Amino acid sequence: LSGLHFGGRASLEAGLLDATVPTVERRRDFVGALFRALIGFGRDGERVRRLQAKRVVVVSRRRYLPVAVDGERVRLRAPLEIVSLPGALSVLRA
Repeated sequence: LSGLHFGGRASLEAGLLDATVPTVERRRDFVGALFRALIGFGRDGERVRRLQAKRVVVVSRRRYLPVAVDGERVRLRAPLEIVSLPGALSVLRA
């Protein structure tokens, strides 16, 4: 997966989140964009848009969305609101 280029390098200290949003409408086009990113050929603006924000809201036609929270798979009610809290996470560096 070394070719995976989705997302950016948001700063934890700045309180930023990375969001990658598909800009395609058909499922097969999304699968193609994902494959291109996995092999290292995906670029911003080419079927995906990369953003950085302090707050991200995920809306869906589905009532519940599967998400991973601390490594555990759970179902949360949509819409999902993800907010970055600067300084709330301690990161240990070796």
